[in-house]
Amino acid sequence: MAAVLRAPALLEVVCNALSDSGWNYFVHSPGKPFGISLERSGRERNNLRIFIWNCTHGGGAARALNEYRIQFTGVVPRFYLGETTLLLGWHAGYGVFAAWNLGMHQGQDSGSPSAQIREDILRGAYENGFAVGERANGEIVAAFRPELLAEYAANVVAIHGGRMEDLNVLNELPLLGVAEKGDYAPRPRVASTIFRAYREADFSRRVLAAYSSRCAMCGIQLKLIEAAHIVPVAAPFSTDMTCNGVALCALHHKAYDTNLVSIAEDYGVQISETRVAELRRANLAGGINSFANGLQQFISLPADRRDYPSVDNITISRQIRGWQR
Repeated sequence: MAAVLRAPALLEVVCNALSDSGWNYFVHSPGKPFGISLERSGRERNNLRIFIWNCTHGGGAARALNEYRIQFTGVVPRFYLGETTLLLGWHAGYGVFAAWNLGMHQGQDSGSPSAQIREDILRGAYENGFAVGERANGEIVAAFRPELLAEYAANVVAIHGGRMEDLNVLNELPLLGVAEKGDYAPRPRVASTIFRAYREADFSRRVLAAYSSRCAMCGIQLKLIEAAHIVPVAAPFSTDMTCNGVALCALHHKAYDTNLVSIAEDYGVQISETRVAELRRANLAGGINSFANGLQQFISLPADRRDYPSVDNITISRQIRGWQR
């Protein structure tokens, strides 16, 4: 039986999910419903109000075996003016969020108020990242992995106000391809944005796992590690294959993207003397010795040779980035 979490633990689940989504967050209301502000570079700020309960089978033998639910206790779901208001459940067994159309449940305060979802939708999210379904009353319900929480929040109206024939594509995220020149094949906008988030999260998960969440250049973990593309993601021939990624701490990721450091074809870590000279002329080279001393001579490599950075990708990357030693 999956663990039933109290409110502080549910808030921790939400915060970890938002962090895994790549967003910065601030909790301004730690009691139910949780009030959280989200920010991310290049994206509009989003203020969330989150109603969340444990998603369990409940109801005993009278409840269908494939039906799970949240039961509203303590507070009554309602919209908050000026905030994106979510109605969620957390299924600890599958490790996914369930989500309902708040408009169909606001003010619901019966003797045993609840919202239901089928287990196949929860399982679909666990296996494929995202899943949607339609209840007998026409309500669109969804489930998704934690790293897609922020993208779900950005698209909540389109998801629960959409039509199943348009949303069914969300049940096939791992199968969605990329059209020519990196543009997504024609599909509803909500599917395209969630697909992008899914790809980013999947790439990050695989790269961090390959490097045991350690920076390949300095070896630290400390939950400061990011998945960096070797051939920049903006390049039309960049890929999300693990061999086009390397795990770097936030400092060395930034240094890599700004050509202060590079990875050579023999996996050596190189500092750009040209870039250092530019920084010295601008009187911005403070700490360069400490920075250099913190680098390994060669990057740490994954245990599986199939995940090693592609030498071809390294060569292409250095050309695209205009690397100068």
